[in-house]
Amino acid sequence: MSTDDSTPNQPAPLEPTEGVSIETTYSEIDITGDGVVDGVRTVRTEVHELDVDGDGVTDIVETIRIEETAVDVDGDGVIDVITTVETSETEMDLTGDGVADS
Repeated sequence: MSTDDSTPNQPAPLEPTEGVSIETTYSEIDITGDGVVDGVRTVRTEVHELDVDGDGVTDIVETIRIEETAVDVDGDGVIDVITTVETSETEMDLTGDGVADS
């Protein structure tokens, strides 16, 4: 019968982790209703999840939405206006109970 004198495996130290998911949608715009595409809209949504203390529970969720619209206003085939709007929302679980506190 053999004995094992090695030290038992210790759990790995807790490591911060981050996950990111990205979704992009695209739509066409017909401003005048004549059946001709006058512009396009692209929306990119990024969701960043961060486990700061490495306990397996997401501590911070940040959602970033970038919306870009390009429009040919006068119908000459040249883009006349490009607008970009970026919004960001952050939720944090400060107490570790799994519920967003802010």
